[in-house]
This record gives sequence, structure tokens and C-alpha cells, in this order.
Amino acid sequence: MASNSFLTRLYKYLGSNTTAIYIALTLYWVILFVLTSIPAKNMPSLEISDKLEHFGAYLLLAFLLRLALHFQKKYLFTYKQIIVITSVIGVVYGFFDELHQFLIPGRFFDWYDLLANTIGIILGLILSEIFIKYGR
Repeated sequence: MASNSFLTRLYKYLGSNTTAIYIALTLYWVILFVLTSIPAKNMPSLEISDKLEHFGAYLLLAFLLRLALHFQKKYLFTYKQIIVITSVIGVVYGFFDELHQFLIPGRFFDWYDLLANTIGIILGLILSEIFIKYGR
């Protein structure tokens, strides 16, 4: 029950302080863009598979984006289509991020990276759904 209580408190905090989730999403997205703009030879290695890095990066992006869209109440259409909108934004951004890497020395477009991004988005949506369900 302690974890459920923590989730409830965190959910209520984010619901009453939407700026916090918007700041987290914005900062994370900027960091993600900066990291994908670093030439391959200068990129620090996390000693894990490149695909796991893509998976984790897009899992967190989808999680934060879903929460940001969930807690906004201004656009009802967005709220009703939250899964579709989060998925489309995530996949389209992932595609353009892969295209953008053509411009970065030592980096390249990889369909498997895009697949890892998409799987990360799906799991991020699932985890955000669990968080919302148990946080309410």
C-alpha cells in the first residue's frame, strides 16, 4: 500500500502543478535532441546496446508526453485521443530524429532504431496508463 500511496500523492501533485510535468518534458526533450546531435565519436558509451538506449529514451519521452497531455484540460479532443496523439507524436519525432542523424558525422538512419523507439513508446504508454490508474 505504501507504493500506492506514493503514486496517489505524486499523481495529485502533478495534477495540481502541471508546470512541473511540462518542465520535465521540455527539459528531457531538449536533452534527447542534444544527445542525438552529438557525433558518434564524441558520444559517451553507456555500455549497453544502442537499441536499449533508443528503447529507454523513447519510453521516457512517451511517459512524460502522455502525462503532460493527460493533465492538461484545455483541449478536450487531445484528452480524448491521448493514446493516438502521444503515439503519433512519438513515432513521427523518432522518424525525424533518425533522419536528422544523416547530418551528424558518424551517425546514420537505422530502421531498427526506429523500431526500438516505437517499442519504447508503446511501453511508455502502458506504464503511464498504470501510473494514472493507480495514482487516481
